[in-house]
Amino acid sequence: MDDRPTIAAPDDDPHLWLEEVEGPRALDFVVRQSRLTLEKFGGAKFERDRDALAAIYDRPDNIPYIYRRRGLVYNLWKDDNNPRGLWRRTTLAEFRKAQPQWENVLDVDRLAADENADWLLNLTEIAPEGSSRAILSLSRGGSDAVTLREFDLDAKVFIEDGFVLSEAKGSAAWFDADTILLASAYGKDMATRSGYGRTIRRWRRGQPIGEATVICETTPDHMGLYCGVDRTSAAPRLWFVDMIDFLNKHVWLEDAPGGRSSFQPGVRTRTAPRLAGIPLGGGPAGAVDPRRIAAGLRGRDAGGQALDQEPLARTTQNRHRRCVAARP
Repeated sequence: MDDRPTIAAPDDDPHLWLEEVEGPRALDFVVRQSRLTLEKFGGAKFERDRDALAAIYDRPDNIPYIYRRRGLVYNLWKDDNNPRGLWRRTTLAEFRKAQPQWENVLDVDRLAADENADWLLNLTEIAPEGSSRAILSLSRGGSDAVTLREFDLDAKVFIEDGFVLSEAKGSAAWFDADTILLASAYGKDMATRSGYGRTIRRWRRGQPIGEATVICETTPDHMGLYCGVDRTSAAPRLWFVDMIDFLNKHVWLEDAPGGRSSFQPGVRTRTAPRLAGIPLGGGPAGAVDPRRIAAGLRGRDAGGQALDQEPLARTTQNRHRRCVAARP
């Protein structure tokens, strides 16, 4: 057995051809391995289990997974007739009925057929109140890389001159109706070594992507950088999540331009969570009040890039527990 690559020579990898996932050699390998697997483990029992599971997943009385946005609940429904998914919505009152009536927003199977593309709907980001727009993340065959396209929820069509970003790993969050915060690997020097976004860019409507302003960045050896917008206060606050790897991250809160604090929300403890000796509120379940963070754990002004300052907390976790180390 070939034990390459090794720690001493990580680039001496005889399997690099697998990185070209759509390449003929990689696809032939998949077909061959699938055939060997079915020869070893296939048969009547496998087929019974496969068919039973498919019937469970396609049951019409399955409970829809929903999320609420602007007074409506949305669901991506998949079954035998809609294997790629039917994105739909209804009111919460209607959803509580035994047989709710749904309004279809996007038929992903029809979109894939019309555009001759292997589309799956990855994520949806709906704009704040006052706008009918959404950013849809479309993935080819379930890939991590997505194409971002702006969608009109009222007209139920894609916006031709709206926000559109070519295929890359990443996501977007609305800041306002004409601005999105982009966490994407698209562009020169915008990716980490893991292939995820290294920066957060403020992208305004009508602006070329190359002119979008970088407002936060991490180092290429980290896994990726993500952003969210908190609208629970009078003015939007930004969350930056610097994923060092799968288990370790820094979390940054910006509640004023240039003023950022770092902490780990949702820490489970037996008592109310504390950081650097300051109670965060929320009780043992681990919910915290961002106002306490802003008041008691203000970091130095970042000035330029957000991650230049020493973080107030770092986290690590394994399958059993999560640990937080606060900055003294």
